[in-house]
Amino acid sequence: MNSQTHIQTSEAFYINIFINAEEVYYVESEKTEIDNIEQKVSAIIRNKPFKIDQPVIYRIFADRNLPMATLIDLDRKLQEAYSENISRERYLLNTVEMNIDG
Repeated sequence: MNSQTHIQTSEAFYINIFINAEEVYYVESEKTEIDNIEQKVSAIIRNKPFKIDQPVIYRIFADRNLPMATLIDLDRKLQEAYSENISRERYLLNTVEMNIDG
């Protein structure tokens, strides 16, 4: 007897955050202050279509010369915004050399 197990997996929901060398923050494509990140991320997650057990992945694109404390503060804000079934991906870039801003 052959059997096949069908496992339903949810696609991840990505939220992109960008921080340039001057510590200017962007949530998706919207410029914001560090104090408003929690509200912006919460609003994005509340307004998305609900899927059971869908993982949320915070993709953080930051200038590689930023102090680690800046990334730790951002992690804390993101954790306060939404903390269930999350993970983080960090990409450290040379935003000045690459001429990236927002």
